[in-house]
Order: sequence, then structure tokens, then C-alpha cells
Amino acid sequence: MLLLVVAQVDGSPGAVASARAGEWSTAVPVSTAHGSSSTPDPAPPPSTQLAAATNPSEPAVRPPTPSEGVDDGAVDDGVTATELTVVDDLRSRAFSVTVYSPSGPANATFPLVVFAHGFGASAATYATLERQLAASGFVVAAPDFPYTSNASGNSLDRDDVVNQAGDISVLIDRLVDPASTPDSLLGRIATATPVGVIGHSDGGITVAAVAYNASVHDPRIGAAVVLSGAEIMYPGRWFGTSSPPLLAIHGDADELNPYAASQQLYADATGPKMLVTVLGGSHLGPFTTAPSEPAVAALAADFLHAQLQHDAHAGERLDGDANAEDLVLAAWD
Repeated sequence: MLLLVVAQVDGSPGAVASARAGEWSTAVPVSTAHGSSSTPDPAPPPSTQLAAATNPSEPAVRPPTPSEGVDDGAVDDGVTATELTVVDDLRSRAFSVTVYSPSGPANATFPLVVFAHGFGASAATYATLERQLAASGFVVAAPDFPYTSNASGNSLDRDDVVNQAGDISVLIDRLVDPASTPDSLLGRIATATPVGVIGHSDGGITVAAVAYNASVHDPRIGAAVVLSGAEIMYPGRWFGTSSPPLLAIHGDADELNPYAASQQLYADATGPKMLVTVLGGSHLGPFTTAPSEPAVAALAADFLHAQLQHDAHAGERLDGDANAEDLVLAAWD
């Protein structure tokens, strides 16, 4: 079932409380019941811990009901926010989604980009970046994953991250199907264009998995932007013989996730790829509040335009984008 419930959206970025150091964990089984899930310290930062996937039960899917979107009016940037709730009976999951769409001619269509938040953060944590991407010409769908978002209302469970790649695929299903697309988004998504994904920390691992891991790979993904992510914890093989284009961005002062994680992603990627360093960049700051955030947004937008739409002008800007503000192009192939 897909239930789309529309409500007023707060477009301002959320805050993540003081950091607690995280470490990469080994895989452990995941329970879909969540009744006995461990709860981390109050308001933890985005973490790099994940666990192995499970096989949830598969009850019948009820038909969706689309609803109309509303403008949140938070920022005068020509972007409209629509809040949805996705209820997926097939996988016994439900999660909210904020969809940012750009203004433009009534007949204009825009590529779909899914943004995945880090552990203990939320879609709102990255609202500035999400809105900037939308304003540059994308429909940006930012889910609040059911057991890793601090806005979900559920106890947080790091083990559930391995189920999030499936959430992304379900969300794409719903948004590209006219039968389940809200009225405000009908005719706005370029359904014939590949989908882009971008994610931070555990969300970066999630989008890397849906783009590059054989166990959850979605062939509709045309490019991935991984912000302080890694290729861990999902059980399948990483990277095929020809993987979608990859942009990996990582701060060289990341206190939670080693820079080497993005170096490994770059080394193993088999398609077009870029590795960009944020000089002095922490784990979260470059993608939310640091002076480098607008440069990250511009680089990600041009990369996605170049790869999803074959935009030659965007491609020509990539070298300059990757060396703007505190960004440095470390490798490009």
C-alpha cells in the first residue's frame, strides 16, 4: 500500500546534537520486528555502523492513494515542498518523505534524485542542500527512514540501515508511477531519465548499495553521489563490470568515518568516477553548515546533470566545481 498524506513542511535544516564517536561494525542479523532493537545514546550523530540484510515477509500490496502537495513557504527559492507518507505492506514498512520540486513552466520535467540522511539525523538536517539541488533543476525526494531518522518517532536501530536500499527502490516505484504520484508532482518527473541518488554517512552507504551492490542494486540508478560513505555491510558483491558514475566527497578531518572509506569506493568503482576532498572537513559540516556546503551543492548538481542528462555545459564546470572553496579534486577517471 502507498498512502500519501500531505502536511505543511518545515524546510529549515534540523540540528544534530553533540557527536559521539562511531566505529565501523561487523554485520549482525536484523529483526524486522524492532521490538527489541537497541537504542543509542540520545540524539547521536550520523554513524557509520550497519548490519546485514534480512528477508522481510511479503504480504499483498494495497493500491495507492495520491494526494496534492503544498508549498512550505520556508525559503523564497522557487522550490515547493510536498510531504508524503509511504506505507509499504509488501515489506511491512512505513516512512515519511519530503519532496522538493523546482518551479518552472507547467510542461517542464526534471530528473528524480533521492537523498538519504545519516543515522540519527533526518531529511531536515540536510534541507539546505536538498533545496539547492531542487532549485538547480531536480525533483529531490528525501525520505525519513523508519528506524534511523530522529524524526521518525521510532526507536533508532542502526541494524535497519540495510533495509533502506529497498526503501529507496519502493520510493522510486511510487514517484514514477502516475497512479501513485501526488497531483502536484504529476508531469514534473522525467520518468525516462535515470534516477540519481545522494546520501551522507549511513545514507551514503545506503545509496552506494542501491547503485553498486548486487544484493539490492536498482538498475534505474544512473549516478550516485556518496558523502562520507563506504562500501560495507550489505552482503552482495560491490561494483559490477560497468557501474553507474560515482562522485565521492569526503572531509579529510572526518572524526567518525575515515577518509580511506571513500578512497576505497573510488578505487573499486568500475564506471566514471570522481573523488573530491573537503580540506579540514568534518563528518557533517561540509554538507550542512560549513562554508563549503554551497560548493558541495554546486558540484553535486553539475555532476548529476552531466551524468543523468548528458549536459555538456555541466560537465565542463566539474573541474572548477571540484576545486572551489575548500574542495580539492583528488582523483578523476
